[in-house]
Amino acid sequence: MRRAIFGGSFDPVHIGHLIFAETAADAFSLDRVIFMPAAISPFKKKNSVFSDSARCALLRAAITNNPKFELSTLELERGGISYTIDTLLTLGATEQEPLYCLIGADIVPGLAKWHKAEDVARLTRFIVARRGAVPEEPASPKFTLEYFDSSRIDISSTMIREHLARKQSVRYLVPDAVHDILFADELRTPDGRRPE
Repeated sequence: MRRAIFGGSFDPVHIGHLIFAETAADAFSLDRVIFMPAAISPFKKKNSVFSDSARCALLRAAITNNPKFELSTLELERGGISYTIDTLLTLGATEQEPLYCLIGADIVPGLAKWHKAEDVARLTRFIVARRGAVPEEPASPKFTLEYFDSSRIDISSTMIREHLARKQSVRYLVPDAVHDILFADELRTPDGRRPE
């Protein structure tokens, strides 16, 4: 089985995430894409705006009808800083049977700074969404990078949060099921208000 980890804050998930994952799954014949919300990203200075339970509820709603997609709460349950090497080892990645990781091209220059980067390089193959020119690859360690063309979707989680805080529509920026949850009574916008 060809499995890929798609890690991130997903704060919240939006259609750009889903298009990226679906395109990668098709391009590389992936059997499973594992959406892995991070507990604490080692490269972000602040915690997620939405709670862990809200991020998971939104992700679950977003991917529920795609048999190739699954949600893992492994990093949330582990807590602390979410290091990819720990996730790879827990999921049984080996040099003989590495796991794939989905990343955007903007991540490539910083790969050498990842925690235990040499071990990560041995245990994973990176599927990289090419957006414009191919970035310069880290000189060491040697990562396996497989590029593919992914549609450029100018949507970000920050944009979604800003729209919600301003009481602006996020319809068509997120899946319908996610939209419904965002506007439900039990879920509040990042500034604590219920969307109108």
